[in-house]
Amino acid sequence: MEDLVLAILTLALSVCFFEHLTQSGMDALFIIVSLASMPAAGYLAYERGRSQRRWVYLAAFIGPFALPALYFTAAVANLRGKDSVTRPQA
Repeated sequence: MEDLVLAILTLALSVCFFEHLTQSGMDALFIIVSLASMPAAGYLAYERGRSQRRWVYLAAFIGPFALPALYFTAAVANLRGKDSVTRPQA
């Protein structure tokens, strides 16, 4: 349930942020935010036992919308009863 709440929250924040960017015409900031979301998506994918490479490429393609998508996949997996693999703590 926590992943679903995080997914909805990050999606709403991403939509509000992109709406503000389109109104102000800040293309450079959009590119910077999209590039910054790539390592964040990779790290979150690693924590949830998902493919880092796949999620980094997805973040490169859709930008910060990859973060809510990652939370949605974890929420759907929990609802279906297939808990994602967690990495052991070092």
